Formats: sequence, C-alpha cells, structure tokens
Amino acid sequence: MTYQQIQFSVDADVATLTLDRPQARNALSIEMRAEIDDVLARLRAEAGKTVKALVLTGAGGHFCAGGDVKAQHARSAGAQPASAVMDARQRMRNDQARILALTNPELPVIVAVDGAAAGAGFSLALMGDIIRPASARSSYSRSAARGSCRTGTACTCYRGWSVSSAPRN
Repeated sequence: MTYQQIQFSVDADVATLTLDRPQARNALSIEMRAEIDDVLARLRAEAGKTVKALVLTGAGGHFCAGGDVKAQHARSAGAQPASAVMDARQRMRNDQARILALTNPELPVIVAVDGAAAGAGFSLALMGDIIRPASARSSYSRSAARGSCRTGTACTCYRGWSVSSAPRN
C-alpha cells in the first residue's frame, strides 16, 4: 500500500509512524485511519522479528488535532439521518478495532508529541507505553468538537503509561 497521509519507516528494528497531514494539523481522516490500520497489521506480523518498537509522532509541529471535523460535516451534510447514524456507527467500530490493535501490538509504543494532542489525538497519544513531549509546544486536550464523539471511551483503554516532562529551553 502506498501511503498518502502518513509516513512509515523501519530503521534498526524501530518503526516510525508519522501522521502527515500538517495542513490539517494531522486530523484523522478516513483515509489516514485506513493507512494506520494497514501499518498496524504489518507491525503485528513483524513484532519481535524485524520490528522491536514503534514510535508514533506527527509532522509539521502538530501531533494530532483529533478527528477531521470538516470532512465529518461534509459527509453528513447531504446524508439521510439513518444513513449518517449507520456510517458513524461503523466508523466507531473501526475506531475501536484500531484502538485494540494499537494497545496490543506485541511491542512497545513510544508516542512523541510535538504540538497539540487534542480530542481523538489525545486518545491516540494515550495508547502508547511511553508518552514523550517532543517539544515545549506539546499540549494535551481531551475535549472534542461540538457534535463529535467524546473521547472518554478510548481514554479508559490506555496501557500502563508514563508521561515525561517537555524539554524546556
């Protein structure tokens, strides 16, 4: 699979997954989620063999602003109510599967937060074993946009994690 919205590399047994939509503050689009799912499947197959750890980060001074709210509004604008509910329900099921895959990859996950980890991005950051601010501009917010799903469910699924202090200059 060719990735358009993430970067993925493996160097010296360490995989790096970079969210790469800085123009949208690395908001989680449906396409990005599918690419992340592909990487997680690859990692699960290679865990402990060619890959010993995963670093999760964001590009362009942003970790992840959460869900792609603009795309969510565009999708629901012309949809019938029942169709919109069913689509949202399927996305939530896919998100739950992704959370389980990220919390059980059979290798340590290090989250390097540079910029904001907000909404679903905050929940994504909590999936790591170690959460490391990558710069002084790192920030965390559990809040979600009005009308979107709350991130509380994912926040209760975190692994035994630790958060270290942001580097200060």
